[in-house]
Amino acid sequence: MSHPPPRRDPHAYLGAVEMRTLESRLLAGNAVGDPCVREVPVYLPPQALADPSARFPVVYVLAGFTGRGHKYLETHPWRLGVVTRYDRAVAAGDAPPAILVLPDCFTSFGGSQYVDSEFLGPYESHLALELVPFVDAHYPTRPGRRGAVGKSSGGFGARPRR
Repeated sequence: MSHPPPRRDPHAYLGAVEMRTLESRLLAGNAVGDPCVREVPVYLPPQALADPSARFPVVYVLAGFTGRGHKYLETHPWRLGVVTRYDRAVAAGDAPPAILVLPDCFTSFGGSQYVDSEFLGPYESHLALELVPFVDAHYPTRPGRRGAVGKSSGGFGARPRR
């Protein structure tokens, strides 16, 4: 019997944030001993909860150096986090609905540069070859409708590839 993933702060969002666990075959056995099991927060817009047959584009939100995707779930009472701001904008009709994926590519050295590294591990391949298919398999994504954004090192990771 399969259990649904846990939801983070179920009353904080008009949509929902699910906490998924992904065991990476590619990150296993990396030279620094960082974990290959990663918790991946995934934001679903309110429209996905209202219409299970609807499909949505996906945006991978990459954290900067020393950060993890979890940081974008900030629920501080005086400042709204990225996901909360986006959730409110979607609900107000000021932003189109999309699924947000917040990868955890933190390493014991402070974070990934989202590149394949012999030493730290193949983080670019992990995202492209493991995380993207994982999200497509578990969520109502629209094929070919995905993008990446990021801050600092995350911006470097989001750069177009040749």
